[in-house]
Amino acid sequence: MESEAKGCCTIGKGRSHLSDGRIVPSLLSPIAREERVVVMQELAPDTLIHNRYLIVQLIGKGGMGAVYKAIDQRLGNMVALKQTLTSSERMNMAFEREARLLASLRHPSLPKVIDFFLDEVGHFLVMEFFHGKNLEELLRDRRNTPFPLDTVMEWADQLLDALDYLHHQTPPVIHRDIKLQNIKLTPENQIVLLDFGLAKGTGGSQSQHAHTTVSIFGYTPQYAPLEQIQGTGTDHRSDLYSLAATLYHLLTGSPPENALKRTSAMMNEQPDPLQPAHELNLTIPAAVSAVLQQALSLQIGKRHEHVAAMRAALDSAHPVPGRGPLPAARATGIPLPGAAGVGLVGQVRVAVELEPVEQLRPTSPPVAPTVALALEERPALAPVAVISAERASLVGELACLGEGTIGQVAWSPGGRTLAVASSLGVYLYDAETLAAQHFIETVSAVTCVAFSPDGRTLATGQHDRQVRLWHDGVLTHTLSGHTWNVTSVAFSPDGALLASASDDKTVRLWQVAAGTLWHILEEHANWVKSVAFSPDGALLASGSDDNRVYLWRVEDGTLRHTLEGHTRNVT
Repeated sequence: MESEAKGCCTIGKGRSHLSDGRIVPSLLSPIAREERVVVMQELAPDTLIHNRYLIVQLIGKGGMGAVYKAIDQRLGNMVALKQTLTSSERMNMAFEREARLLASLRHPSLPKVIDFFLDEVGHFLVMEFFHGKNLEELLRDRRNTPFPLDTVMEWADQLLDALDYLHHQTPPVIHRDIKLQNIKLTPENQIVLLDFGLAKGTGGSQSQHAHTTVSIFGYTPQYAPLEQIQGTGTDHRSDLYSLAATLYHLLTGSPPENALKRTSAMMNEQPDPLQPAHELNLTIPAAVSAVLQQALSLQIGKRHEHVAAMRAALDSAHPVPGRGPLPAARATGIPLPGAAGVGLVGQVRVAVELEPVEQLRPTSPPVAPTVALALEERPALAPVAVISAERASLVGELACLGEGTIGQVAWSPGGRTLAVASSLGVYLYDAETLAAQHFIETVSAVTCVAFSPDGRTLATGQHDRQVRLWHDGVLTHTLSGHTWNVTSVAFSPDGALLASASDDKTVRLWQVAAGTLWHILEEHANWVKSVAFSPDGALLASGSDDNRVYLWRVEDGTLRHTLEGHTRNVT
């Protein structure tokens, strides 16, 4: 049952502290003042919610609600179940719009929204569960000893890429609560930006208040920019402030002085108490410290204009080791200062009872022991109807296979095996029964996968910028050369060549038998997202984030045609 929030927050003059350390502003917009803030009852272990999700344990709690580790009883996988605050009918409808938008987001550093529903015990958001510790826990394990510069720069690059992706959504998504507690490091060394708590939501009927809306759900002082504390309106540069505060904390072992204390000092004609990071940690280059100082500017107009500018500044100050050149900026426009944005739930903290987003739900089916397995015992067979009419419902579950973050799926040529690329490795399933057959564990997340024409060799493109070839389940070649994530792989019709696409703006052609490089195709103006051979193997098509399709002659790697007309990325 719902209960009035006791000691959670008081809407009135002054500022109130939440139980998780956040502060609630006193000057609320007309929309915020209409809402009654309540918090749901904490759920005990073994509680079954929505006749589907079994609570395992509470993993986080604050004034804003609670997050639980839970088991999806239907599919058998672990999920993160977030219990949120209630709100008005208007906000319920806004939450529906935003939750559906979030369910469409796909980025390695963002959790997938799996489901959202209204239950008799409250409102819930179901998200992908990630194993690992958050950065606050990891820093505490080090007794607040700063992390190495190279490590933090790698994490910063992953976070900036995620923010760039969010800020380029239509409408833009502003997170508004970036901090150590909301960033998790997975066992695969992947950074994941969590917590759908404070993100800005200004969709639908609220758009007229987009510039002045203040969240009633507070902020975290050490990481919040002045405009968020004062309630004067946030935009994408507010996220840059919070990210810079997070990086500062990781590099120095201490959070930066909060914006209110800094403002008070400067109003009293005292120096800004924010000490440059390189003065606290002598291993930090002054150039890196200067980037953080700019992003931590109290005046929003003095910060970097957008993610790409801050990313370029950090890269110039201290390039991420082994990454190579920065990819080009995403094609869509950066939101203008004060522009309306949709947040990762924003001020809308509740959900309505809707049809669950079934096709997006991950699962963790039992995995058979790792054994040597011929992916296909015979050459390619004629296509067969592997899923009968009575089993058609399984089609909706195909995206649910594997564990971790799912990257791509591929059928074997004979139609008997389904390969699922995931952040943990490659899962192979019987196409008829969907029973787990084999698991190929990899050292980094697998982003794409493809079978050779005879079905015996599997190619994987991976987050560590490598392409790997597996013959009958055994690693035979590791193809190195890409300087950014591998996004797509494809075999030529005769199986002699493999094409790999990457965010480094190149396509590479490899000789499969020898595992050697054949050609590098370098005319793309942006990230390359897809590759495909023509039926005769003479041409290769590649799709890019520059909105173009490129046609290449395979024999000599020359560009034959550039096809234009798409208005968005070719994927």
